[in-house]
Amino acid sequence: MTTVTPLVSPPLDDIRNAMQIVAVATGRRAFSRAHSLLLGALAKLGEPHPHTVELTRRYLEAACGRSVDDREARDFAQVVITSALKWEAP
Repeated sequence: MTTVTPLVSPPLDDIRNAMQIVAVATGRRAFSRAHSLLLGALAKLGEPHPHTVELTRRYLEAACGRSVDDREARDFAQVVITSALKWEAP
């Protein structure tokens, strides 16, 4: 019996593959709409929610012992989110 080792890919790659399957597999209107929705979702995934920015700011202030502005907190949160999606360090 052959042992099968599953391939592990980052979540972002899985979503991209799903979009390609939906786009190529059929020309139906429903799948076209799903494709558009997935594209929109991918575009939004890297942008942190305002609550995430606030929590990140509080965490950084507690960890660093200094004041952190929203821009720095947003940038840090975005790096973490992007890294988690792509499974790579920026």
